[in-house]
Amino acid sequence: MKWSQLNGSRIALLLPDTDQSQVLTGTVCPATDPRLASALRIVLDNVGPESGNPEFILQGEVWRDAVRRDTEHGCDYRIDLCEIPAPGTG
Repeated sequence: MKWSQLNGSRIALLLPDTDQSQVLTGTVCPATDPRLASALRIVLDNVGPESGNPEFILQGEVWRDAVRRDTEHGCDYRIDLCEIPAPGTG
């Protein structure tokens, strides 16, 4: 899947935690920095206004293999950062 196909989609990021996954959600937006043209830029929306306008940037082929349809978090897609394959295995 090309990153551009995800533009405007809602995405959930599942982060490892000691007891359970922590979930961040946001909207996929085009990268504004030309150096990040091959990256997935996610503008986060559930971290609180005191955090400013945080973004999560993913770059690399291994992340493309981790994008799945979401059925649990109210988003179009999800990426489980707890289960990312090692480089060269995905």
